Amino acid sequence: MTSRSTSVTIIRQSQTTAPMNSPMADPSTRRVFLSKAFELVTIMAECSGDFIASRFKNDVFPLVAKLLGNFAEDAMALDSRDDFPLYCNHLDGSDRHSGNSAQNTSINSCAFPRQASETELITSVLFCFAGVFQETACGRSIADLIPTLGTLVLPFLGDQDTGTWKACMAALRQMIQIDSDALWRPLVHLSGRPFPPRKPWEPSTESTTLEEVADDTSPISIRAMELVEFIDNQPEQPL
Repeated sequence: MTSRSTSVTIIRQSQTTAPMNSPMADPSTRRVFLSKAFELVTIMAECSGDFIASRFKNDVFPLVAKLLGNFAEDAMALDSRDDFPLYCNHLDGSDRHSGNSAQNTSINSCAFPRQASETELITSVLFCFAGVFQETACGRSIADLIPTLGTLVLPFLGDQDTGTWKACMAALRQMIQIDSDALWRPLVHLSGRPFPPRKPWEPSTESTTLEEVADDTSPISIRAMELVEFIDNQPEQPL
C-alpha cells in the first residue's frame, strides 16, 4: 500500500535537518506538517486494520516515543504530585517506591509554556493513538506497546489545554478496551482511590486514606478516576 509507506516516510523525513532556505527549516512549520502526517497515519489505521501494525510498531512508534517523551517531561513538571513522574517511570510493574528523590527533583523542574504548534502536534499524536487502538485488529497487534505508551500519555491527563487532555482521554479509553490491566494500577494511583487489599479479609495497606481521596480534586485525579470507573465497567477481558 503506497500511501501507507508514504505517511511513514513523511514522518521519518520530517525528523531530519531541512536546508536553511526550506520552509521546513522553521520548527513551527515542521510541527504542523507532522501533525497532518499523524492524521494520515490515523486514517490508514482505520482503513487497513492490522495491515499497518508492523509499520507503526517498527517505524512510527520509535519516533513518537522520542518526540512525545520530551513533551511528557514538561507535562509531568507541571503536575503537583511529587511522585507522579517516578511512578510513571515504573509503569511496567516494578516497585514505584524505588529510586531516589533526585529523579523527582530533576524532572519536576520549571517547564516553559508550549507554542500553539507544539500543542497541535501533541494533540494530533494522541488522537493518532486513539485511532490506531480503536481499530481492534490493529490495536491487538500492538497491545505490547500499551505499558510504554501509557508512560508517555498519562502526563497529559492534567494538561491545561482542553483539546490535549481530551485527546489523552480518548487514547487511554481505546487502550483500556484492549488491555485494561496495563493501565489500571497507575490510573488508580493518580485518582487517589485506595488500592484494594491483597487479601479481601485484611484492611488495605496503602498509604492513601479516604479523607485524602475526598480532598483530591486536581484535574488529573478527577480524569484518572473517570478512567478507573470506565475500567470497572468493562467486560472481563480474555487472558
